[in-house]
Amino acid sequence: MRFHRLPKELLAIIAGYLPAGDMIRLSHATPLLKHISAAMYDARSPSMGFEVRPSLLWPNPIQNCVDGSEIAAVKRLLNVANQCGSFAIVKPASAGTFPQLLKHIPGSMPIQVSLSGIWTGSQYAHLIRALADSNLRVAFLELFKLTDFLVKLQGVNIPDVVSAIGRLGIIPCLLVDEMVAEIWYAVSKIKGVHTLDARSPRDFPTPVLLDMKSLRKVRFRLEDKVRGSLYTVLIDDLVQHLANLKSLTTIHLEVLCPVAVKMILCLTYLEGIQGDVEKSGWRVTVDRRLLKRAGFIALTSWTRET
Repeated sequence: MRFHRLPKELLAIIAGYLPAGDMIRLSHATPLLKHISAAMYDARSPSMGFEVRPSLLWPNPIQNCVDGSEIAAVKRLLNVANQCGSFAIVKPASAGTFPQLLKHIPGSMPIQVSLSGIWTGSQYAHLIRALADSNLRVAFLELFKLTDFLVKLQGVNIPDVVSAIGRLGIIPCLLVDEMVAEIWYAVSKIKGVHTLDARSPRDFPTPVLLDMKSLRKVRFRLEDKVRGSLYTVLIDDLVQHLANLKSLTTIHLEVLCPVAVKMILCLTYLEGIQGDVEKSGWRVTVDRRLLKRAGFIALTSWTRET
């Protein structure tokens, strides 16, 4: 069977897997897919003074702001991508326009949301409330850091942020940067989380993992600070709770070490606790990786069958 004679529905599925450059070439050769390249062309942003790279438009359109004159074109591209099984990547450029941005996304389209950026406390809560009110299918959510320093500097109202997080619906995957403990306890109440990626969780309260009943995989990205080895506090606490973490099947730990000596000490520590981890029914692997500029990474993975 010739490619252009395939059913339209099958062509749409194939189109959703293709990178932007291949998609444009294929749509020019296949009349049934011509509307995709046309939607990509119309969704460029002339108001920004330059043309958006095709890779930002397909297969997973990145949305951060929408000019009034471009709303129809953006909505058309999102509908086309949704029909091809793609998801939208949402990175708000402004807290005030975020609710309007979400309104253009089809209700059945999965979205990945990154709330990274410099936000005040009120803006942070506003972004989360807007996401909760949208009732969209949030497949992935990245929550940017709220450390004790930032809370004091920006005057963050922690109860306001906690209340906003409590309104979120089911979210399968979470990436959470360094947070104060109160936010971590609120995050643990989000329903349906099966994958958690925690970056620099300096004051991570391990008991929150006990509240995340659907959690299957967790990844910690830690740092070996110049003064002290803060990562050992978290890992030791994690080992103490292993027997009670019934739902987890994979724990992946990465420790960034600035110099080789630190990495060797970290690997020695990880190998030293291996016996305690295995006693709880987990299989352990320990490895290392060299980064060209950032130093070294000591790795360990704990896995088990439930």
